[in-house]
Amino acid sequence: MSVTVDQRDEGKFSLATKAEFLARYTIEITSNENVFIPEYRKQVTDDIVETAKNIYLGIREANDVTVRIGTPFQMRDYMDRNRLQREALRNCKRLLYLIDLAHRIFHLSSKRVKYWGKLVKNVKDRVHGWIDDDTARYRPA
Repeated sequence: MSVTVDQRDEGKFSLATKAEFLARYTIEITSNENVFIPEYRKQVTDDIVETAKNIYLGIREANDVTVRIGTPFQMRDYMDRNRLQREALRNCKRLLYLIDLAHRIFHLSSKRVKYWGKLVKNVKDRVHGWIDDDTARYRPA
């Protein structure tokens, strides 16, 4: 029996996919020079794109860190992974601030801002959950 897309449960391992979609969506909408006018490219638009890309890259890099449980390297691995996760989390918050700024500068529709913000919040919440899971799993008692 097949399940429709809207009935599917959000998979635990879909964070990288969500972050990639967020980065692609951000790049696509900011490339519209009728909305994101070129005069503000260096001051605002480039920061928005870079922040979205950094969220995706940070999540991928954190995911590539293997925490070697039961070895002398466990804490260092955990700390490296945690640092990358927290950078991705900070970039999610930063992107929300930049979207708010873009909303005012470029007069984006509230509908677009709401959808875009929802994408960021979804990724942010998942990163936060990932940090909590890792903390419970790897941090010594």
